[in-house]
Amino acid sequence: MPNDHVFTILVLLENASLSEVVRATLSEMTKIKDLFMIVIRSINVTENMKLVSSLIQFVSNLCYGTGKFRKMLSQEPPVEFLTTLVSILEITSQTKLSNEDKSKIDWDLEGKRSLLKGATLGFIGNLCVEPKLR
Repeated sequence: MPNDHVFTILVLLENASLSEVVRATLSEMTKIKDLFMIVIRSINVTENMKLVSSLIQFVSNLCYGTGKFRKMLSQEPPVEFLTTLVSILEITSQTKLSNEDKSKIDWDLEGKRSLLKGATLGFIGNLCVEPKLR
């Protein structure tokens, strides 16, 4: 399936996961966690920053609240999981041009890099916040 189609599906899932009812339903599905872990470890992040940021934002939304998704992620081997997140952050921190050379910056790439970095940091934040029980 072309990246544009996958991205459209992820954007739909990301937007749907903003609803508490949908988020609760999706966060119970083990297959989503398994699919996320397989994809995030196998995809070339540098070539697919926009797609990866949408995937991360989607799963970040699933970590919000009291759903099971966060608990399922906590059962992943922590070193492997954290290494994956660190590698994504390292990719987003790579800048090849100095501030004086802004005329040569690829602004599309910078936008994708910033989007991915923001999504990844938001995801880490959602993993660290304790859910409020009602």
